[in-house]
Amino acid sequence: MKRSYTIDLVRFIAAFCVMTLHTPLPSMGHDVGSIVRIAGRWAVPFFFMATGYFLGKKITTDNKLPMQSIEKNMVKLFSVFFVSSLVYMAYSYLVTPTISFNDIALLVKGTYGHLWFVGSMIVAYIFIWYMYAIGQSKVLPIISLALLVLVVYADAYDLISGKTVIYQQLPRFLSSIPFMYMGLYLSDKKLPEKSLPLWIVVFVVGFLLQYGEAFYFEKMYKYSAYQPQTLIGTIFAAIGIFNICLLVQTNENKCAIYGQKYSLFIYLYHLIGYWFVQKLMTWLDVVSTDYIRLFLPAYSFGFMLTTAILIDKFLPKIFAILNGDINTSK
Repeated sequence: MKRSYTIDLVRFIAAFCVMTLHTPLPSMGHDVGSIVRIAGRWAVPFFFMATGYFLGKKITTDNKLPMQSIEKNMVKLFSVFFVSSLVYMAYSYLVTPTISFNDIALLVKGTYGHLWFVGSMIVAYIFIWYMYAIGQSKVLPIISLALLVLVVYADAYDLISGKTVIYQQLPRFLSSIPFMYMGLYLSDKKLPEKSLPLWIVVFVVGFLLQYGEAFYFEKMYKYSAYQPQTLIGTIFAAIGIFNICLLVQTNENKCAIYGQKYSLFIYLYHLIGYWFVQKLMTWLDVVSTDYIRLFLPAYSFGFMLTTAILIDKFLPKIFAILNGDINTSK
């Protein structure tokens, strides 16, 4: 399968956007932190869609998804989940020695908040494979649509009805299923080139709409604008930018290569990167002004990218393990 350097390039951008989701900006004012975070909300759905897109390429002509075709992906995901959870367990004890890991939910969401992404993707892989295995892939669009509605409702729109979902974190955890299915669906579709302006509009409208939604719920229901994870606008923004990737072809370039090789590493370990950068700033006696903090995601992204490149170059086996490649039989 021909590699899509555009998807890899946007992966690189999305890795930075994920870092903006977790940037510590509270002292700069609530609105600044919210604006920065909302701008990066499309990134996680995009990663799910990209995964689903490449998964779709493994579906056979008779509409089957053989387990052996996804075995390598599953092994890597389980390994990524295991290794990153151990790393963050050690990190958590370093930062907070009194922390306790006694929640059974850690078995699916990992030892640190953002690792839910990996557990969620594992569940989506298994669920989608299962639906193909029992010959019920035709109901995936219905299930995906229902889950998307539930995700949006549980994230913020339940405030309108006043009836909350009992397990509010569950819809977000299952959001990988509809987004991966969308990518899978698009994997064998050829979008008309003349539709590019349409998808640019979809992205821009969705990107702006999520701001309107977030600040509406904050104004009307006192729900902090940086709390919603997936709004209606977020979905449209993710779909728009992914379809743009399918329509715009770029040549191989450094950023695309970095996106292919290092976006997972940056996603997994960027919170540790933030910690190191802030410690380094303290050690160098850098005055933490609002201007400095505003660009903290950029400094930290540069630090994480440099770290990934150096580990990959000088400690390739360690880099492979940190990215879930722990197969010693190679």
